[in-house]
Amino acid sequence: MSASVHGDSIIISAVSDRFDDFHGKAIIQVRDTEKGIYFSDSLKLSIDYDHPEIIATYDKMDLISDIAAEEAILKMSLLEKGVVIHQNSHLFVKAKSLKLIEPNIQIETTFQDTFIQIHLKSDAFAKSVELSTLNEGTFSDNFFNLFPDEPVQVQFLPKNPVENKLPYFQIRSLYDVLDK
Repeated sequence: MSASVHGDSIIISAVSDRFDDFHGKAIIQVRDTEKGIYFSDSLKLSIDYDHPEIIATYDKMDLISDIAAEEAILKMSLLEKGVVIHQNSHLFVKAKSLKLIEPNIQIETTFQDTFIQIHLKSDAFAKSVELSTLNEGTFSDNFFNLFPDEPVQVQFLPKNPVENKLPYFQIRSLYDVLDK
């Protein structure tokens, strides 16, 4: 699912790349960098395999009439049987112009068989979250947006696991690298 700007319109498109048709739901929201939701729409979808479809068109000014463009994030979620299977977001300004507040990102780590389960949550929108560690290994996802009160689970598969010793993970986001 993606959004594109065409004049004064925001066009939301989707495609099924699963070798099968998709039947589910899309949730489109305009949120701010804290916890507010200014617009929400729920769309029932039926998408033919490998045929991109426009699923919605919105007037850009209607979407952000109650919020500054520098604080607005268009969040698109694709659900199948009530479970989020894909998320994407669209900014109304360039990322460096986004009015971010410092996120308080909390992390919890636990062992799960051969990998480490990382549970992240934030009190504010965190754009482009990246994890790092001195331990060699592979993250299941390592560049994502973290929305307030919407936890994200990431797995880390260490190359050389140390039994009963969780590595230290450093977290940074766009807020940490922008000049304030």
